[in-house]
Amino acid sequence: PEIAKAIVTNYTDTRLAFNFDECIKNCDGNKMKIELQKLIDTNPLYYKKDYEQIINRIDALMKSKVESLNMIMDTTSTTKNKRLEIVNYRNHPCSFAVDGLLNFIADDKREIDLRIIAAEALGWYNLNSRKGDVIKGLKKIAPSINNIELKAEIEKTVRRLDNE
Repeated sequence: PEIAKAIVTNYTDTRLAFNFDECIKNCDGNKMKIELQKLIDTNPLYYKKDYEQIINRIDALMKSKVESLNMIMDTTSTTKNKRLEIVNYRNHPCSFAVDGLLNFIADDKREIDLRIIAAEALGWYNLNSRKGDVIKGLKKIAPSINNIELKAEIEKTVRRLDNE
């Protein structure tokens, strides 16, 4: 609700618009649209003209997140592209990606180097609302991992997140 309020009252500020985009990337887009609608319904007509632009931006960001995760999961995508997308989730710890990254790490048919990078990326989710899900998921995956490097990265990530 607070982010939605800030967006409605300050979206025309270019510097803040960039920060809002970063926030929206890490929020549940559907919940954000609901919160925005509540605010738009109770505020002057001025905001209604910007609402469609904001919703379109949220929809575009949500679509981009889905495409990114689908590309990582696609067995025909190049290793280079998958690596770039996985690293992007380290730099932008998106709640939406948690389940997909955990499934990717658990999938022993995936390239081990990419699974290690995915485990390391989840280590940056220390401020993410799904940090607990990451810890729980990695602890569940760890016993089935046979690769020493991946197992070490999972343990390192769990320790990092548990100690925050």
